[in-house]
Amino acid sequence: MISLFQFQDIEISKERLLNNCLGSLYLYEPFEVDNQIIALLDISQDKDSRGNSLVVHERLGVFFDSRTTKELVNEFYKINGTGFATGKILSGIFKLRHTPFVFAYVSYMPMTGGSRKNVDWIGLQFIDRYSQKEKFAHFVTVHGFEIKLSFPRGDLEKRIHDVCMLSEKSVLFFEKLLTGGLAELKPSNITGVLRRFEKCECLRHKKIVRKVLNINSACDKILKYLLTHMGVEEPEAETLISFYRQNINKCKKLY
Repeated sequence: MISLFQFQDIEISKERLLNNCLGSLYLYEPFEVDNQIIALLDISQDKDSRGNSLVVHERLGVFFDSRTTKELVNEFYKINGTGFATGKILSGIFKLRHTPFVFAYVSYMPMTGGSRKNVDWIGLQFIDRYSQKEKFAHFVTVHGFEIKLSFPRGDLEKRIHDVCMLSEKSVLFFEKLLTGGLAELKPSNITGVLRRFEKCECLRHKKIVRKVLNINSACDKILKYLLTHMGVEEPEAETLISFYRQNINKCKKLY
């Protein structure tokens, strides 16, 4: 395990860690997945490493983990109890290709789109600045540390915009729910780039705002998404979905 402060003037990258810091990196177990992970680096194909992933953590520094990045992100449900459900629902509703982990002001973005593969992940709540050079993404964290990750294709600005947009709308949805209970949602002191596009006027933003502001419509879309992804494949699928919807809607009423 290496403290992040050892990288105050050095960019953190998979290559640098494996080539120059191998002797100082240790396998940290048991590590409980939490929302303080800054980045996950896939090293499952590196035969000389002591694990399958490198974890860059706000508090614990940099260390090996025996689990693959896919196995680690599959434990993100421990952060909020629902895992990728919110990200899947929002990505499905708004037809985004890449499925991030999105839950209010905690959002993890995959650097490539292979949801069934081991890929690198970055926690945008910890990112203050970013740039794209050739096939790499360069990040500067809110604490001033620099991280370099492979970004083989796509527009980094657009990808981050889309994840931030889903984060915004998940917050908006939660705020609408809390308002009904005379409560409010306050962000933490650290939100990274997640609020950077709140005043964006692009068509996708406007379209999503209209959908999410209608709380009943938004809940209905979430419910429909869940029902259609329950593995119902019988010829009577629509009838079953309608039946489940009616019974779930009854739970909203006293009688």
